[in-house]
Amino acid sequence: MEGLGTVWELMNTAVKPYPSCRYGHAGIDAALALRAAHDIKPSEITAVRLGLPKSGMLLVGAPADKKANPQNVVDGQFSGPFVISAALATGAMTWDSYALLNDSTVRSLLPKVACAFDPDIEAEFPTNMSGKLTIEARGQRFEQKVVVPKGEPGNFLSEQELRAKFAGLTNAVLGVDRAAALAGAVLAIDKTSDISSLMRMASPLMAARLAGE
Repeated sequence: MEGLGTVWELMNTAVKPYPSCRYGHAGIDAALALRAAHDIKPSEITAVRLGLPKSGMLLVGAPADKKANPQNVVDGQFSGPFVISAALATGAMTWDSYALLNDSTVRSLLPKVACAFDPDIEAEFPTNMSGKLTIEARGQRFEQKVVVPKGEPGNFLSEQELRAKFAGLTNAVLGVDRAAALAGAVLAIDKTSDISSLMRMASPLMAARLAGE
């Protein structure tokens, strides 16, 4: 039996790179990779298929008519067609993507994206939340299966990617400089002797006082 302080469960925890349901992340990874590798433009796309496990279909794939017509941010977060369309249209899937719910390019792609149960992907579940994306464009078919989506312990974010996500969530609250300083302090927490200084940096109010001061 492992002793206390030898196994760190935090190191077995995933960090989502995209602000949406995890079942769509493998598809987003594939969409971004295929878009970049083949310079696929939205106007060239005729059809897209996102292969999912049964549980993924229940959350981001069905009912098809609702998933293809998201009306708000929560709809978009749980819509396979929306997250794939946003990724293919812009080369990104971030919080800013939800401002594109009524964007003409994204809306033109939504009805072209079909989510479907994929036995090959089901076989990976529940060990992995995998996905397979097939894009038909320019009279060609482009396909990519992602077994371990970005952010899982076995395919973790790089420090640069982790910092970018942190900045996207904190810059507006703390300011660019303080957010960067806090990120650096957290990454060096194993060398920190006084945690109170880190907690001060995490406060959005410069004059905030900590309990006990």
